[in-house]
Parts: sequence; structure tokens; C-alpha cells
Amino acid sequence: MKTEDAHFSDQLTLEQGAIIFFNEGKLNNGHDYYLYIAVKGTEVQKYFSLVNAPKAPSMAALEEIGIVLAFGEGVPSPELKQSLSERYGVYHP
Repeated sequence: MKTEDAHFSDQLTLEQGAIIFFNEGKLNNGHDYYLYIAVKGTEVQKYFSLVNAPKAPSMAALEEIGIVLAFGEGVPSPELKQSLSERYGVYHP
């Protein structure tokens, strides 16, 4: 996430009813990735089209439809999960 988006992402999720999605998959290089993204309701169909495509979505495409809250290779750390839970109410089963 870009630093200047931090405050905006709080406003987006709280004031505009964005949905936070968690997605995991494989990058084009074969490595596992995880993604947390806040998507406005009007962009949900575009989000599903991107993440269900045969190739991993580009960061630029994701940033066009929402705000990437966290992205990385492997699995999210317990600290990241805790931070997202506290800040955005993200539930981790």
C-alpha cells in the first residue's frame, strides 16, 4: 500500500462501504502470494474477473479497482493478520 493511501483506505472502507477481500494464489513465476484489497462495491465484478483469470493480476490492474492493503509472497504473518483485524475488522478463520 502506498503511504499516502493509508488514510484514504480507512475512509474508503468505513465511509463508502468497500469490501475487503483476501486472495491467495500463484504468481507468474510460480511463487505463492497473498493479497488483501479494499474494493468498492461497484468494482466487485472486475475484481473477480482479475483474480479468476489464468494469470495472476498485475498490481496496476488491482490498484485501478481498489486499494491494496497488503501483498506479499508466501503467507501473511500473524502480525499482519492482527494489524488488519484491528484496523479493518478483517476476520481470519
